[in-house]
Amino acid sequence: MASVTSKARIRIRDPTPADIPVIADIHFGAFGTNVAGKLLSPNGVTAEQKKRFAASLYPLPEPTIENGEMILKVVELFPEGVSDDGAPGEVIAFAKWDLHRHPRTEEQWDVDIPMQTLETLGEGSNPEFHNAFLRGLHLKRKELAKGDPVLMLKILCTAPHRQRLGAGWALITWGTALADQLGIPTQLEASPPGYPLYKRAGYQPVGMHDLEVIKTYGGIREEGESFGENTVEDLGPLPEGVYRTSIMRRPARTKEE
Repeated sequence: MASVTSKARIRIRDPTPADIPVIADIHFGAFGTNVAGKLLSPNGVTAEQKKRFAASLYPLPEPTIENGEMILKVVELFPEGVSDDGAPGEVIAFAKWDLHRHPRTEEQWDVDIPMQTLETLGEGSNPEFHNAFLRGLHLKRKELAKGDPVLMLKILCTAPHRQRLGAGWALITWGTALADQLGIPTQLEASPPGYPLYKRAGYQPVGMHDLEVIKTYGGIREEGESFGENTVEDLGPLPEGVYRTSIMRRPARTKEE
């Protein structure tokens, strides 16, 4: 593995088919170690789960009124002294957005998603927790965004061994720049570790999804793991054993702002 210094360079680009398995590895590597990730895949992430996730991203699906237009970007890394001309760099992060350019009627945005089963999720998954956690986030998301034009940041993650190189920040600012250009707000769901970074980017908490994960689902909290204590000042008390995902929103800004 090439050594990386503070002078390493990163570049955002569109993904290629060869990037998709790497994206899947980054996704499950980044999210699979926290309490929610472990509950979603109690026995570890399977090859089938990675395959299904990859298929949901690429080829990019056609835009729909319900889901909007999917945007997918990767960040590649070029260590110091390595040219970014010619051969691709190391893909170290990615982000997925859903873009809703135009207002939607209540009939168009107030669409439920079906309960997931072992058959739809694949062997090794936990449908009960999936429905409580991810489906619960979906319901919160549409409750707050409704039918307004919005750029929804759905996923952003960096390979664990390539953090603190600016890849996540580069993706966040790429998305906010697009939203400002279009004159629409951005919205996302922040995990506890991501909460301070998104606040720094101008996102403010507008809601939360609290889920009791210890007693109800048998989750295990690793030493030093945050369940959302860093959100208490903004969003209120966090009961013992509850894992908090923060719903955050950033209004469009003009050049003068």
